[in-house]
Amino acid sequence: MPKSLNLSRKHRKLLFVGGLALALYLLSFYNTRQEDARSISYLQSVAVDGRSNIYVPSNGCIRKFDVQGKFQGVLGPWQCVTEAYNHSLILSLAVDHAGNFYVETYTSSQNPNQFLKLDPEGRVLFNIGQAGNGPGEFGSSSASAQFAIDPANNIYITDYSNYRVQKFDSQGHFLAQIGSKGPGPGQFETGFNIAVDSQGNLYTGDSDPRPNKQSPRLQKFDSQGNFTGLIGQANLTAERNPNAVRMDQISTLGPMTFDDEGNLNVVAGYWSSFDYNFYLVKFRSTGEYIGKYGSPRSYPPRGLAASQENGIVYEAFSEAPRSADTIVKFDTKSNTQTVLISSSWTNYLFWALLMAVAALVEFWVVESFVRSAFSKLFRKKKKDTAPVTPLNNIWPD
Repeated sequence: MPKSLNLSRKHRKLLFVGGLALALYLLSFYNTRQEDARSISYLQSVAVDGRSNIYVPSNGCIRKFDVQGKFQGVLGPWQCVTEAYNHSLILSLAVDHAGNFYVETYTSSQNPNQFLKLDPEGRVLFNIGQAGNGPGEFGSSSASAQFAIDPANNIYITDYSNYRVQKFDSQGHFLAQIGSKGPGPGQFETGFNIAVDSQGNLYTGDSDPRPNKQSPRLQKFDSQGNFTGLIGQANLTAERNPNAVRMDQISTLGPMTFDDEGNLNVVAGYWSSFDYNFYLVKFRSTGEYIGKYGSPRSYPPRGLAASQENGIVYEAFSEAPRSADTIVKFDTKSNTQTVLISSSWTNYLFWALLMAVAALVEFWVVESFVRSAFSKLFRKKKKDTAPVTPLNNIWPD
């Protein structure tokens, strides 16, 4: 070993500690970036494809997770951002039977939301509809739209401001509009959610209590858009019961979806300024009540999607009163819920602390080497300094 690299035992130990600290710092940095990649927030919906892959629109892009909740990547050219309101947002998402995606995007309050179709890789294929109030057009709305897809890959999109559902084929051509403003059968007065069964029948559920004091309705339309009746029992009861939801009583309705067994899954419960109580309620497509699932004092999810697995649905929760946005796997067979994907500052805590400790150790190691180098340099200069001859030895008396 060259003399210049002939380090003391102390310095060799310092190098080992410094190398270990650097490795821990890089590992922590990598893991915080991984958490950034899978970070989800401002959730409005969730979608599941035929292979049970999970798609979450969040922070301006679409993130893909496998059935175990492991991050798989970002679809298409979408830019993932943190400052949600300063960039384009993807609010709603659906996957058709061919693996194509439908999304609703938001850019600013001055621009109308856009509806796009994407290929399985996330590339934009074309726009659906345009701004306006006519057939095939969408008015502005503060609420994110809801999507539903029938067996022929026709797409149904809610148009809240015009109190209707609009139907388009897989090429984006307008086919029909369903519903109108009003309190009667086949009409809408408030925001509503939608789902389509395997026969192409459309189901709608008012999301808020109706102005005429009747409780929200689950309405059914055939594949031609004709109103055929109500789903569930005693849908017109006016009472708002904090113990909802029972077989004979339905209060506020949320997202809905059909599972692989052909059952309609509806988020339903009670909501007030001081209390909430939501369940997942199942009905057969013919309207018979099956049961309610979940636990009391449950908060309503923003989005709902069914898996190809029996009894599995995924729920998208956004922030309060939870500490983070989450995707929850809900098994209605066993009535159990598991947080599959979560985004929270606590996910970063361990790695951030480890990175901070590693950085402090690195600083200490570098400082030790610098101090040692200056100490050697100072000693060398002191040793090489020539002795000063006293003046009285230079000038004779």
